[in-house]
Amino acid sequence: MEQIVTKIEELSGRRRLVYINGEQAFALYSTEVRRYGIAEGKALAQEDLEQLRTELLDKRAVKRAMYLLQAKDYTEKELTEKLQRDFYPQESVEGALAYVRHFGYLSDERFAQMYVQFKGQKKSRKQIELFLQKKGISRELIDQACEEYYGQNEDSELEQILVQMRRKAAGKLPLSYEEKMKLMGSFYRKGFQSDSIKKALDIVVSECEHD
Repeated sequence: MEQIVTKIEELSGRRRLVYINGEQAFALYSTEVRRYGIAEGKALAQEDLEQLRTELLDKRAVKRAMYLLQAKDYTEKELTEKLQRDFYPQESVEGALAYVRHFGYLSDERFAQMYVQFKGQKKSRKQIELFLQKKGISRELIDQACEEYYGQNEDSELEQILVQMRRKAAGKLPLSYEEKMKLMGSFYRKGFQSDSIKKALDIVVSECEHD
């Protein structure tokens, strides 16, 4: 298929978005548009496009990925979307991901493990799983990170509920049946396990009876 430059759109004072056959293709600086002889209505040979990508866009995508990862950790899905929003061709995006993945700068497995370790004492397992799913982490890696954390911290969820439940129940003890149901419901909605919620409530009620 013939590659025709159908539009060159200004993105900023210096950057231009080039459309090929009506589709967004890549972004260049205005000086680069002139250097590569790109103009609206002009046909570009496939080998010229490949040269442009390998000489310029692939390297720039790697540098952009490295710059982003210096500031914070990203999942593969997030980094992919960031690079796509900067109008890098898909081949350049995939090459940049492969590069940072190879050198250990990008790892969904590490991202999941660190998030579970950091949030395990603050959020329910369900909340953690939903967050990681939205970040594009695979089900397998989420389960792996959670099993590792909760296997080593079997009472983590119970302790977390106890801390919050004692605070919520402070000044209200002894609790009526309706208050107990309302209190338990607040933890169900956060995704905590029913067994842990009931156990925590029994402990809180028992502590009240022995005061």
